[in-house]
Amino acid sequence: MKYTILESLLVLLIIVLVSILPSLSNKNKFKIKLALSGMINKILVFLIIGLTILENKLIGLLLLILVFSSLNLNISKENHIEGFSNYYKRR
Repeated sequence: MKYTILESLLVLLIIVLVSILPSLSNKNKFKIKLALSGMINKILVFLIIGLTILENKLIGLLLLILVFSSLNLNISKENHIEGFSNYYKRR
């Protein structure tokens, strides 16, 4: 299959994004998980991926890998951004 320069750059960009995801800070990981946490957001993302797969299977599958790897990001427990803390807990 012959790919254009734009498709090759897009594939390279997606591969770099997938490889950078685990090394992001907890704050950025939380923002990514928050962006993909809603049901409507997931439906829209998978709809876009489905349409991308119809156009170009390689880019669509790489986007699918990117979304699944961003859904499975590990955020350390001590750095949660949101949540409740016990006010009366002794330090």
